[in-house]
Amino acid sequence: MKQPGEQFYGRKEELDFFAKRWDTLSKGELIILYGRRRLGKTRLAKKFMDSIGGKSKKLYLFVNAQEESQIKEDFSKDILEQTGDTLKIVDWKDLFDYLAIEAGKGKLCVVIDEFQRTKVTAPAFITQLQNQWDSRLKNERIMLLLVGSSIGMMTKIALAGTGALYGRKTGQMQLQPFTYADFRRMFHDLGEEKKVEWFAVFGGTPYYLELAKAGGHELPKAIETVVLGNAAPLRDEPKNLLEFELRNIARYNSILHAIAAGKQTVKEIADVVGVKQSSLPAYLSSLDRLLGLVGKKDPMFGRKNAGRYALKDNFFRFWYRFVLSQSSLLELGRADKALETITGQLDSYVGREYERVAIELFKACNGGKIRDLELDFAKIGSWWDKRGNEIDIAFENRGELVLGEVKWTADLVGVEVLENLMKKAQLVNRPGRRRFVLVSKNGFTRGCLERARETNTLTLDLKDIQKLYDSKR
Repeated sequence: MKQPGEQFYGRKEELDFFAKRWDTLSKGELIILYGRRRLGKTRLAKKFMDSIGGKSKKLYLFVNAQEESQIKEDFSKDILEQTGDTLKIVDWKDLFDYLAIEAGKGKLCVVIDEFQRTKVTAPAFITQLQNQWDSRLKNERIMLLLVGSSIGMMTKIALAGTGALYGRKTGQMQLQPFTYADFRRMFHDLGEEKKVEWFAVFGGTPYYLELAKAGGHELPKAIETVVLGNAAPLRDEPKNLLEFELRNIARYNSILHAIAAGKQTVKEIADVVGVKQSSLPAYLSSLDRLLGLVGKKDPMFGRKNAGRYALKDNFFRFWYRFVLSQSSLLELGRADKALETITGQLDSYVGREYERVAIELFKACNGGKIRDLELDFAKIGSWWDKRGNEIDIAFENRGELVLGEVKWTADLVGVEVLENLMKKAQLVNRPGRRRFVLVSKNGFTRGCLERARETNTLTLDLKDIQKLYDSKR
């Protein structure tokens, strides 16, 4: 299988953030860049460094999991190779003396990657950085970018109130997975239907997407090659990530599996996992705060105690829904049989993601319009009640409620879908006129379109979705 390429995708807002800080650099900038593994933090930092031109000096230092003496040797070697300067680091003050001198000559950018490792392998480095930043570096023209993939450790060092570097950062960025709009740019050669399907499976983690692109042009083949096979690079990726950040991963695995299977409330999850409801929020908080994998959503216009938990990362949702339960087959080398089971259920699985794609589109168009629907809303989501009624899209917009249904089926959406939506709209306890939206995969029946015109309902199919996303490039 081909190895992931080095092409850089997206991250325009992030690059603009760094560029603005660099262009206006007159005194020290200490910026924390963190996020879970595989999101492209290193590549983003290097891309920014590549954009720095002129006579400005830049330096990239990587912290290996080694003894402190070896880290010092590696840093000295990196400085020689990248700048031509000879520096023997006996004490960490030697490094900071060098950085202060170079920053005095002109703007200096220093990236320290996997910075969180210094807390264990070289704690004196953090102490010296704290002292040197306070005494002189904060007044020099230096941008110090500390990059870390252990969210918990980076929080302890720099973001929490008890951290050694707390109060010293001038900026922070938690890198997030690609949105669907970002994903479309990376997979621009796919048709829109396939884009939605691939995004539903592999999500927005750049490293996963590069593997998927190299794994085959058809989705089933890519799943088999990248996820299911004995040598598949993402076969155990979710478990590996949990082990990197958390303890007692068996409990977390069970929680994620339950959520992926459709258990959404604390009671439902606790019952499946076999724990007390009172103990579950701490685990859910770690999965959200440390890894960004789980989120709680409240119903629009509804009670907050009716909130539901869901997996925010598509690949993890796919893996815990399908792959974990196929472990026995995969250990027997029957990836083909596991794939058969997955492909048989894939269409219904993708439908949930299509709802998110539609909501993201409305967010992207906010402040503009979709056909005659002028958009100006503060919040968008879904609505549900305790009796099991649900509406996929719901938001308050210019004095009216916009309520929508999203369907991912091969059949044309019929008038009964619109009629059912209008009935459910009466259950929403919120004042204001109702405006309706139908989003389909393949279009609408003639009867549905006629009724939509009568009721001023906005209808969008996959071709419309494609055009609207394309217009936002």
